[in-house]
Amino acid sequence: MKTKLIKILCITILFSVLSSESREKLTETASRGNLELVELLLAKGADVSKQTVTGWTALIKAASRGNVELVKLLLAKGANVNKQDWNGRTALIEAASRGNLELVELLLENEANVNLTDEEGATALMVAVVRNHLRIVKLLLENKADVNLTDDRGRTALIYAVK
Repeated sequence: MKTKLIKILCITILFSVLSSESREKLTETASRGNLELVELLLAKGADVSKQTVTGWTALIKAASRGNVELVKLLLAKGANVNKQDWNGRTALIEAASRGNLELVELLLENEANVNLTDEEGATALMVAVVRNHLRIVKLLLENKADVNLTDDRGRTALIYAVK
């Protein structure tokens, strides 16, 4: 208990000396998985949808790291579940590519679009098929993932499945 209190106090002091520009480092903090600091940054007005220069958001980064609790927090604070980075990747594509069933379920419950594509035309379904994440493939299909979509090379999820 004492250690947690000291940690919170240190975070509070650190935050108070940060410049307003530094306070926009929500995505970087999410990448590190620091739930307490993310909560503090959000409470102090950090933009939950702010993108980095590569288009990453805190939500996409948290999903890529498999941090379920952080994803829940960001969604509760209004993060756009369908926001894409500059490569077209979404939190759902990241979670599906990493085989994180719990995160995929959570994102789908929060209306993630199963048919968004990245810059190469790949969907969460295609990525899950390539990585052989069968439970995620089944879940995406149950949530109306379009099996007929093609990527930039003309491949569907079925073509990936037989490769």
